[in-house]
Amino acid sequence: RLVLPVGHTSSLNSAVFSPDGKLVLTASWDQTSRIFDVETGKELQVLLGHTSIVNSAVFSPDGKLVLTTSGDSTARIYDLQTGKVQVLSGHTSSVYSAVFSPNGKLALTASDDSTSRIYDVQTGKELQVLSGHTSWLYSAVFSSDGKLALTVSDSTVRIYDVQTGKELQVLSGHSLWVTSAVFSADGEYIITTGFDHKTMRS
Repeated sequence: RLVLPVGHTSSLNSAVFSPDGKLVLTASWDQTSRIFDVETGKELQVLLGHTSIVNSAVFSPDGKLVLTTSGDSTARIYDLQTGKVQVLSGHTSSVYSAVFSPNGKLALTASDDSTSRIYDVQTGKELQVLSGHTSWLYSAVFSSDGKLALTVSDSTVRIYDVQTGKELQVLSGHSLWVTSAVFSADGEYIITTGFDHKTMRS
């Protein structure tokens, strides 16, 4: 067991491996995200810029970028090779999570402002605002082909067309808050979990 050295000064919200398994990426209440070498545990990089807690951090599919979200109402994309930072703005409240599209060209966020947003990774431009939920969004994911976005909130799950931002379907059945949802690998099914003690397949 390798214990990563102390670097963060407050609680951690998440930790993930890089696609090649050689790095660990963390997100913390200390307003930073950090990258560690898996083999040695050495801290390699500190990603700065957020002015509130960092809620989540993920690598791009090719491992060259990092996408973070924060209580400061922004998400940020860090280029690990050049040091360039793209600030993804537009949300009006805390951004809880974000993911890259399977091809790495888009970023999808989920926020306390009841919206999910799609951004161009290269330019940082906001492309679509996915609205319809009546309360905060904790997660949003792409389908495996990158054509659909899936969001959860209140007691519903919603499916959107990524290209147009159009809401395609509202899935109901949960009686309380839906906490997560994911597509199956072939895109044929969606599985959800909720506060009502139910797991549902659609």
